[in-house]
Amino acid sequence: MARRLLQTARRGLMLAVFPEGTFDAAPGLQRFHSGAFTAAWRGRLPIVPIVIRGARAKMPAGTFMPAPGALAVHVCEPIPARSTSSPGALLEATRTAILGELAEPDLDAPSLRYMRA
Repeated sequence: MARRLLQTARRGLMLAVFPEGTFDAAPGLQRFHSGAFTAAWRGRLPIVPIVIRGARAKMPAGTFMPAPGALAVHVCEPIPARSTSSPGALLEATRTAILGELAEPDLDAPSLRYMRA
């Protein structure tokens, strides 16, 4: 998947990914999948984190049609891949930016990772 993402980006197309890979009823930022971050880091492409607030209320887990209403969208500053030392560091920088704007708990915090191990 990371290879396909990188090939698409190298053709000059913008990509949008949801790194959690799912939507859950419980508030909080879940674990990120690393594919998009690996592709961005290898391709030296910036990540632009975007936070969407209100989506959980407008389209609860298990529904297929969103309810009418407004959403709040915050576009964070781009994170240049070259400013990080690895795909994992790019992932963590993105996660930190999103958590700074989200006002929801980190469901994959290092302390929680330790407790699940």
